[in-house]
Amino acid sequence: TDDGPDKELEANYKHWVSQFKAKRDMPNGCGTIAALIEVYARHLLAKAERKEGSEEDKTKAREEAKSNIRRQMEVFQNQLSEHPASLGVEQFNTIRQYWIDTRDLTTTTLKRYFSDVRGMVLYGVSRGYMPVDCKTAIDSLPNITIDEYPTLKEPTVRDAANLDDVRATLPHLNRMHRIMVCTIMATGMRPGEMCNLRWSEIDRSEDLWKYVPSSHKTKKKGKARILYFRPELQSMLSEWQKSRPLPQNDFLFTARESYIIG
Repeated sequence: TDDGPDKELEANYKHWVSQFKAKRDMPNGCGTIAALIEVYARHLLAKAERKEGSEEDKTKAREEAKSNIRRQMEVFQNQLSEHPASLGVEQFNTIRQYWIDTRDLTTTTLKRYFSDVRGMVLYGVSRGYMPVDCKTAIDSLPNITIDEYPTLKEPTVRDAANLDDVRATLPHLNRMHRIMVCTIMATGMRPGEMCNLRWSEIDRSEDLWKYVPSSHKTKKKGKARILYFRPELQSMLSEWQKSRPLPQNDFLFTARESYIIG
């Protein structure tokens, strides 16, 4: 112009240049959202294989990864041929609204679903498959609350089971199940930890036995988890280990033994 470059047009041009360079510099094989989802799927499955713990833990991680990718394919089904750099605030808002319209969700479930999309965006940006603008766009969305999305439901808060009610069930359980319930009540052990409990992993060298789970949900946060077994529980487990139907099995509780006992 007569007064020099138009500042708004200049800013728009610089933004366009940055977008063009971001697309130009994308690694081969991720020129579409479909290709990005494929690369991300391989990443999730490889991560599941590296997961510490039992084979059951790895299988669960693989299934969670597959469910994650199925949801990504569903919400991006009309954009699979587009470039990852095309994703912005409007597209991410559309994804949220799609789940709200097609599912009967709580705020907690929608947060979990959308965190999967966020995870793929973070992966794509950190590997250079998407421009940083995509992360900025997804971070700028409002928090998932009832006030923001009135049609969502609040999650149902479940009360803890009444211990008197639990004790009343014990005479009606078979021997193994009765010991499993008593173990949970005495230690605060999670059901998954109890099902994976091995006799060889219980430290019985001191008066107070202790068990350190090989994997637990707070391990990635650097937190330790130690479960202690009091004398009365020690006696119960020792007696079970001596007289159980499959005494040579290292796993303390097995489905086969439950079947044998009846």
